[in-house]
Amino acid sequence: MQAIIFIGIPGAGKSTFYLSRFYETHLRINLDQLRTRNRESILLNACIQSKTRFVWDNT
Repeated sequence: MQAIIFIGIPGAGKSTFYLSRFYETHLRINLDQLRTRNRESILLNACIQSKTRFVWDNT
């Protein structure tokens, strides 16, 4: 398993960097797309339990 955490100001290029480097190999967890912290938490826990590679895109 590999977990990568992106943290930065909005518009810094985190999503673009994900698309160019990790799109094909890692699942993206992004609060803007999931809309609630509960959904984000469920997906994060599922990735950890299944040992899925993921990028946590957290502004």
